[in-house]
Amino acid sequence: MTIQQIKDFVSKNTLRRGQYIYFVFDNYHGQFYGHNTVILRFVKVAKNTYGHEYVKVEYKYGTAMREGNLEGTAMERIVEMRVGNNAFIEKFQRVRADKSPNTRAKHVGVEIELISKLTRAEIETAICNADLEKYVQVKDDCSISTKGDYCHAHELCILGTERNVYKIVNKVYTILKDTCKVNSSCGLHVHLDMRHRDVQQAYANLYAAQPLLFAMVSKSRVESSYCDPIEDYSRFDVDYYEDEDREYTGINRCAYGKYRTLEIRIHSGTFNSHKINNWIRLLVKIVNRANVEVSDAKPFTSLKEAVQKLKLNGRLGKYVQERTTKFNKNRTDLRNLFGYDAAA
Repeated sequence: MTIQQIKDFVSKNTLRRGQYIYFVFDNYHGQFYGHNTVILRFVKVAKNTYGHEYVKVEYKYGTAMREGNLEGTAMERIVEMRVGNNAFIEKFQRVRADKSPNTRAKHVGVEIELISKLTRAEIETAICNADLEKYVQVKDDCSISTKGDYCHAHELCILGTERNVYKIVNKVYTILKDTCKVNSSCGLHVHLDMRHRDVQQAYANLYAAQPLLFAMVSKSRVESSYCDPIEDYSRFDVDYYEDEDREYTGINRCAYGKYRTLEIRIHSGTFNSHKINNWIRLLVKIVNRANVEVSDAKPFTSLKEAVQKLKLNGRLGKYVQERTTKFNKNRTDLRNLFGYDAAA
């Protein structure tokens, strides 16, 4: 962005009362970085003592507005100029904030790794325009490989209740489906809220369903070192969860210490809302299952057993059948998926 472009934008836009011109930055690492500021409010174009032009701006720090100067290479970080009111700044602050449950309702957290044509700030703008800033946070992810026009790597972090998370996922997919996709370096992680659940019961349920979950994904996920299957079952000990296993297991118990969740890392990367929502429905159904023996959980040995015990019928049952058939052809035996008999 140049001074002249800013002048042209200012001259073309007549501001109403309460409106301002804002600069949107993509991960701005300048004098305002320490305040996590990606939105600056335009004040005027001025000249320094040497006659060089620069832009005077205001930014929000806490509840107060402070002044600053914008010039040089910092101008190149501007990805958008727009007219808005103070609510615009509030939206961007909310979309950048970490998300955590604020009610007793059971929540689901979804982490979608993807590549995009859009910068972080551009995606955040789309999220704010769709009024989703309360539920979605965008992070950059340097572990993801990019290519061509899809040169930006991000992680979309979605938080919703077990009732509304499906609508949120659908909305995010609708507004970003033409500019985002996944590749083999991407993953999908789901966090299941354990704040008001019996975590021992939920973990036993997930362990019993582990063969089914791995049967629904590609062989590359079964063999991936980022989602190792848990080979030996041991009762979940809430006092020693941090030391029980590594973070990179398909059922990650370490997440309980950080977030009071159990994280499921098994699914391959996808931005397809149909796949994501069916995966969430299945996981919620699994952790809500009652009457599983916690002290000695036994993995499902067949697809028929899994369908019966989880009461998988209707559309979800059909989806589970389609996924297992796709990756395991006509196989109905869930044993030896990992090179050993999980039920032995």
